[in-house]
Amino acid sequence: MSRKLNEKIEIKKSKLLGRLMLSAELGVGLGIAITLLLLGFGNPVSYLDMIDNIVGRAEYNMVAYSNLKDEVALNISEFCSPFNPNTQVTCVISQVGGFYNYNDSKHPIHTPEEYKEKGGVCRDTTVLYKIIFTNLGWETQYIFPYPNHVFLIISKITDDDKIYCTIDGVTKKCVYQ
Repeated sequence: MSRKLNEKIEIKKSKLLGRLMLSAELGVGLGIAITLLLLGFGNPVSYLDMIDNIVGRAEYNMVAYSNLKDEVALNISEFCSPFNPNTQVTCVISQVGGFYNYNDSKHPIHTPEEYKEKGGVCRDTTVLYKIIFTNLGWETQYIFPYPNHVFLIISKITDDDKIYCTIDGVTKKCVYQ
């Protein structure tokens, strides 16, 4: 097979993985939350918040896993991969920070290419960070600290230590914990 065809197949696989992850995450999470809500356990508002969080997280993951092979994300991943983990974090933040152009329109989450061209908001930056750090072998987790904001916690176990930090796409900083 030609290299170009192999690349197309890999992109299709990546997009399919994103859709499968969304289905699984929504199915399990929503099933639990709705069951507890219907059975009357706890505060209904907290379950509605949990459902909203599950749907948001699944939507973000679908975009991230569907774009693991995105050229913008792969280029940054490849550029930063030779560095040690602490330097990788600094490298990724400096590379992504150059794209940041706040755009408050009510748009779906941008792919890395769209974000590079059009700018975006914290969700676009956070998804790009997730894609890049996933490609670099880091564990990631979305955090929704308050309505209309999201950031990413990344972690990596090395021979010497476990490194983790919180990356806020707006401040472009990694707060080590």
